[in-house]
This record gives sequence, C-alpha cells and structure tokens, in this order.
Amino acid sequence: MQEFLTQYKNELKLCFQNVGQHESQLQQLNSWWSKVSLIGKINCLKVGSTILDSMDETRLRFEELQQDLVEQLLQEQGRKQLQADQACVQLALDLLTRNLFERTADIGFLAKDAVLSQYLQQAEPRDKAQLQHHLSLYCRFYSVYDDVLLFSPQGQLLCRLQDQRTEPAGIDSYLNQALATPGQFVEYCGPSALFTDKDNALLYLQAVTGASGAVLGVLCLSFKFSNEVQAISQQLLPDQLGQFFRLVSSKGRLLFQSKQLDSPVSLLPKRCLQTLEGELYLVSPALSQGYQGYLGPGWQLQLWTPLKLLSQPAAQSSALTLDVGALFPQLQQIRQDSLRVSDELDLIVLNGVIAAARKAASEFVPVLDAIRGIGRNMHQVFSSSVSELSQTVLQSQLQELQTMAVQAADMLERNLYERANDCRWWAQNPRFRSALQQPDPAALQQQLAEELRYINQLYSVYAGIYLFDPTLKILACSVPSALPQLPASVTADACLQLDAAELYHVSPFQPSELYQGRATYVYQAAIFPEHSQQACGGIALAFDSAPQFSAMLTDVLPKNGQGEVRDGFSACFIEASGKVLASSSELLWPVMSQLQLPADLLKRALETTCTEKIRLQQQEWLVAIAPGRGYREFKTTDCYRQQIYACFFLRC
Repeated sequence: MQEFLTQYKNELKLCFQNVGQHESQLQQLNSWWSKVSLIGKINCLKVGSTILDSMDETRLRFEELQQDLVEQLLQEQGRKQLQADQACVQLALDLLTRNLFERTADIGFLAKDAVLSQYLQQAEPRDKAQLQHHLSLYCRFYSVYDDVLLFSPQGQLLCRLQDQRTEPAGIDSYLNQALATPGQFVEYCGPSALFTDKDNALLYLQAVTGASGAVLGVLCLSFKFSNEVQAISQQLLPDQLGQFFRLVSSKGRLLFQSKQLDSPVSLLPKRCLQTLEGELYLVSPALSQGYQGYLGPGWQLQLWTPLKLLSQPAAQSSALTLDVGALFPQLQQIRQDSLRVSDELDLIVLNGVIAAARKAASEFVPVLDAIRGIGRNMHQVFSSSVSELSQTVLQSQLQELQTMAVQAADMLERNLYERANDCRWWAQNPRFRSALQQPDPAALQQQLAEELRYINQLYSVYAGIYLFDPTLKILACSVPSALPQLPASVTADACLQLDAAELYHVSPFQPSELYQGRATYVYQAAIFPEHSQQACGGIALAFDSAPQFSAMLTDVLPKNGQGEVRDGFSACFIEASGKVLASSSELLWPVMSQLQLPADLLKRALETTCTEKIRLQQQEWLVAIAPGRGYREFKTTDCYRQQIYACFFLRC
C-alpha cells in the first residue's frame, strides 16, 4: 500500500480536492508572510532585524509543518480508499468462491445418485421422463443451476433438463477429462457447444460409476454464472459511482465485467492506475483466499474505481463524533505543533510591539499585526484540515461498517440456503426411502451409515447427519453417536408433519445433543414413500454453526497488514430477540447471550441498514446493523422465516 501511495502521490493529490485546497491556502499565506516580512525589513530599520529574523524562522517551521500536513492528509485519505476498494473486491471474490465450493460438493454427491446410475444401466428404451422429473426436482431445490445433462461414456447426450436446446455436434475436451478422471470433478468456464447462448458457461462435471467402479456416463451441472456474478456486483457497487468489476481467468481471458467496455484485458500483479477510454482508474486486483480447502478456479477479480470518484466530498450528515487524536495521532500532533508555533509567534509579535514603542517605530506595528494574523490563519488551516479529515473518515467508517454488515448478512443467508437444499434433496435418496419401509431397517444400519459418512465428507459444514424413523429413533448417522433417538431440542415432530418434498423444518437455535451441547440449527426434511404424502421418517443435518458463522464474520471484518482483524472492530449475528448466534469475540458478545440494543434499532434496520453510536459493555461503540433478506427463494418465497441480523462494531 505504501509503495502505491508513494508511486502515485502526484496523481492522488489532484484527486483529493481538500488536500490541494489546504496546500494552496497555506502556500498563499506563506507567500503573503514573505512579502509582509520584506516590507517590514525595508521600512522598519529602527527596530532592527532580530525580531523579523525570528519571525522568518517561525515561518520556516510552519512551512515544514505544512509539508508534513499535506503528506499525512494524502496518506490517510489514500489509505482509506485503498482499504475500502481492497476489502470490497476481496469480499466479492470470497462470496463467489464460497458459492463455487458448494457446487464442487454438489457434483460429487449427485454423481453417486442411485437414480442416475440405474438409468445409465437400463436397456433401451430408458425411462427418460422419470429421470427428467428427478433432475427437475433437483433444480427446484438447487436453483443456482439452469440445466443438468447426462452423457454416455461415448459422449452421447442421453438426457437434458432443458431438452429444447440443440444437441452439440462433437465432444468438448472437458467431457473427455471427466471420463478420464472418475472420482474427480471437472470445473470448466468458457465457450461451450452445449450452451451456444452463453459467452461463458460454468460447468461442473464428474463421471458416474457403477458398483464395480466402471464408468457409466458423465453428469454435467450448469451453474447460473452470469446471474450470480451480476447479483454480487449489483449488491456491492452502486451504479451511480461508476465503479465496475472485471473477472479474469488464470490465462487472462475476460469472464465477466459489470460495465460494458471494449478494451484490452489482462491479469494484474498488483494495484495500479490505468487509463480506460480516456478515464483514469484505480485498479485493485484480488485472488481467492480459498474456502474449506477449495481455492477456486484461479480467477482474478479486479475492481476499477474512477479516480474522479476520489475527489467527491463525503457526506457530512452525521452528528456522530470520534476522538480525532485516537484516529490520527500524527495529524493531531501536527495540529498541536501548529498551535505551539502560533503561540510562539504571538510572543515574538508582543516583543516586537514593545520594541517598536521604545524606538517610536509605529510604522512597524501594522507589519507585526499582519504577520500575527497570517500565523493564526495558518493554524486555522491546520486545525480545520484535521477536523475535516476526521469527518471524512468518520463517514467512511460508517459506510464501511454498513457494507460489512450487509455482506455478512448476505453471506449467512447464502450459506443457509444451501442447508435447506441439502436436507430436501438427500431426503429423495431411494435407498433411504427403501430402508425406512423395511420391517427391520436396523439390519441396513451399517450400509446407511457408510452412505451418510460419504455425504458428510463431501459436505463438511455438518457436525453430523442423522436418518430417523417416525418414532424419532435414529437408524443411522454419519458420526459416532450413542443417542438412541433424536432429542426434543431438534423439534423433529414438526418435520414429520410436513406433507411435500419442497418443505423443510429448522430447529430453533439452541443447545443440542447433536452438537455436543452447543447451540446450532438442525435442518430437517421428511422422507416419503413413493406416491404418498405421509412421512415414513426423515433426515436431520446438524449444522456446524460455531466455526461456520465465526468464519463468515472474520472473513468480512477488516484486516491489518498481518491479516489480523483491525483493532477496535468486532461483529456478531443475532436473532430478532437479540440472542447472539455467533461472534468474532466471545469475550465481548458471548453466544446465547442477549445483546442489549435500543428497542427501535432492529425495527429501523429492517427498513434500511442503520448505524448508531451506542454504549455497551461500559464502552462507546459505532454499530451498524443489517438484516438478512434471504437468498433466491430461501426465506423469500419458501416455507421458512427466521429473521437474523448482522451487527458490526467499532470501538469509539
């Protein structure tokens, strides 16, 4: 960061108008001081040069402070913008990476689907309608996909959810790669003969194998790539600011940009200034930080910010105040030094007035008054510049807190969307359905447990997966457990009352024996016999909430140069009751404690993300609160409503 600020110092100075204005004011005062001092030396010989020389020395000290002030103003404002842009672009890429991680688990699990393998082993004519119904249900749950395809080992397209699309003439290389690497997923993004209506199709493929390990075919999931990155872009970048994202492949090919431009695209080794269509941009690149060991496809996301945006003054609407000395100790020191020098100048002027009176040099008094006025004006410029910057950064801090809260709430909703999908889809497993209808399902316990363990290995966000019968007896689980049946905390009775595959149930966030007594959500779906709406059992997924929620908060919180959360920042997720679900600091906001917020704050947050200064834990805090607003159909049009808020704090 410091290297960039030094390299582009002159360009940035032109953008930060207030820095240039303060520098210009000081230069004018400095020039006027020199002229007044020269007039004094020419016309006031009776007094002598000692006092004027002292004043010149004082002027030089002001000049040194002026240089320090301009440098510090530039550093603080530049650092503020660079940190904001870097946080934004990294967060956007992290959101995408988390989403794609889920896709890698999806393809691995669906490739083991019994319905697919049975279909591929059927003799012609196959029951294509039944398979399409199965895949259609999958896409109803996992609405991030717009198509599912199934190929023979020879590359023949056997079934496609979007059946009206034209069959490709040949076999793409990624299909051959999936055939050659059974057991491994293939991630491809680019032009595809399968999707001629897309500039870049993002596909996940994996070979479907039989019991012997022989390749039966290849499964392909088409992710709503453009839809997803456009949604992230629209949420993070307000249209009126002129910023835009560019997503570039590891080979330097453009995959997506949120602003339509026809210009060269390349990977960037570090942040820089670049000219695009005659306009200068600050460009901040980011690479994936990875999630659960998945590093993503190796893409680089770039945030392009018009340099002219940096010159726009921050809104000064907030009545909140912060300790300037704590925020900017170096700038505060400059302001104090300017006051000290101004006081010394007053003493010099007083000595000059006394000397002029002794020597009857009344013509020297106006010179002294003029220089004293210039000195006070200089101090005023120093003082106002620090105050203005503190307001600018305060507004920036408020906006930063709000942005972080919104993104954390969105990240949480996106994650829990996947949990709702998982429990419903796994409830469609024909082996689970068949086992629950057996006279003695306990005989299949080992086989069922092995399948649940396989699922849990792919979906490591769960502390355990449990298959249970209508009496809530646990038939099998993915982790060692001595529990004979689901505890009351799971509220699984409500799951058994569900009457459709699209429905699911979530336990309250409370301590659960399925999570070693810690608080979590348990996602559940009923399992139905074919052609029946009476549940014969269900599946329960104990969400590993502690590390998952904590990681979301930590990922969003701002970091220092060592990658640690910046001092003074903390965050938590809460329910509408104020109950803390997760926290970045257990010492400050313990899980399951009650956050004592003003009564109307959460109500106002539902209307728009709000920021206030409050007192908690015997300390003053700036807090931003953003409500979760669901994701796609999750909590918007489905059966589940549970309001969650993200709260981000900055100690004042």
